Amino acid sequence: IELQPEALASLQLFPAMIEQAVTQALRSYGAGGLMIGMNRLTVEAPRQVQSVDDLRQIPIPTPAGGFVPLGEVARVDFEPRTQGSRFKTNGMPSLILWASPRMDGNVKRMSEQILEIVRSVQPLLPQDIQYRVLVDPSEFIRSAVGNVFKEVALGALLAVTVLFLFIGSLRNTVTAAIEIPLSMVLAFILMRWSGMNLNLISLAGLALSAGMNVDASVVVLENIIRHFKVEFGRHAENGKGLSHVSDRGSTSDVMERLRVLLGAVREVWFPVFASTVASLVVFLPLAFTSDLTYAILGDLAKAVVFSHGFSAVVALILVPTVRLHLMNRSAQGSVGAGKRDSFSEHAPLEKILFRLESKYVGWLRSLLEAPRKTRISIYGGLALVLVALFAVILPRLPREILGTPDTDWIMLNISTQGN
Repeated sequence: IELQPEALASLQLFPAMIEQAVTQALRSYGAGGLMIGMNRLTVEAPRQVQSVDDLRQIPIPTPAGGFVPLGEVARVDFEPRTQGSRFKTNGMPSLILWASPRMDGNVKRMSEQILEIVRSVQPLLPQDIQYRVLVDPSEFIRSAVGNVFKEVALGALLAVTVLFLFIGSLRNTVTAAIEIPLSMVLAFILMRWSGMNLNLISLAGLALSAGMNVDASVVVLENIIRHFKVEFGRHAENGKGLSHVSDRGSTSDVMERLRVLLGAVREVWFPVFASTVASLVVFLPLAFTSDLTYAILGDLAKAVVFSHGFSAVVALILVPTVRLHLMNRSAQGSVGAGKRDSFSEHAPLEKILFRLESKYVGWLRSLLEAPRKTRISIYGGLALVLVALFAVILPRLPREILGTPDTDWIMLNISTQGN
């Protein structure tokens, strides 16, 4: 049915009137039912329209109170439907290709394969035909995954650098930093077992936990170094180093090191376990959310829980083991011979930290020994500063609901129904 605008305008008809009349004519009416045994058959009156000629004779009511056959205001024929959508790009007629992956399909691989097909067909098309990619999910996925991996590497590098500045020994730094990749690799096992995928959300969780994972190893390693320094000082007073407690390379020497190491780990295992659980309690509830919240934060929370949870296991088991092997592989008797061991090395920032610590102790003592009015004034001033920050600075921070798009292209859809 192809309407004729001039005929409609002369009779003051609108397409909606034509649509209503055609729908009414194509409707069938029920005429009761018939029971045959246990079966009920529905009886319907035949429709008014049975052929194309009947369709042309459908009476269309006019605003003047009369009727006009549909064939006088429209061309009615039986042919394949040609009505569809028309696309234009920058004013030029265009063909838009849409593609959706299967339920178990890979969006990135699908996009890359489609673009490869389009590029292979491009030389066979006329010269005036061009193609442009409006939305390429694979480009966004590649960029996002690359950014996540870059953030993971950057976070691990910064964590290792900070460790070296505060620990000083390269071997001790590597011993603590080994927790970052190992906890991530171990997290992959639970991710696989729980049905998680390596998507942007889960990778973001691993990146978030990269800096957190090294905390437990630093605590364990620092306590091991402290215990060995104490033990070394005790034996140095007796005129021999820790590795000279017994004969070089003897079983008792290894057992002595193992005793000191186990004592250091036993001293901090519960604080490490408690601090790890305290961190996991923050993320664990997000793993039990549903619908949209889980889609956004569920995999991220699980990745953090898995990775950070394994970091405590690595810190309490693998870090002491690696430390013991490094000591056994080092030249035994080197400390007694006057050479420096890794637990006797000084951090590059050690002198600066000692100065800051002494100044901090002095400031703290001055504050505690100050008159009561002075302390109340300081506390009140700090409270006022916090209130001012919330009242003045916070409202001035920029806020946005939707981020800036990556392209200046817009897609405008216009659809009509009836008119």
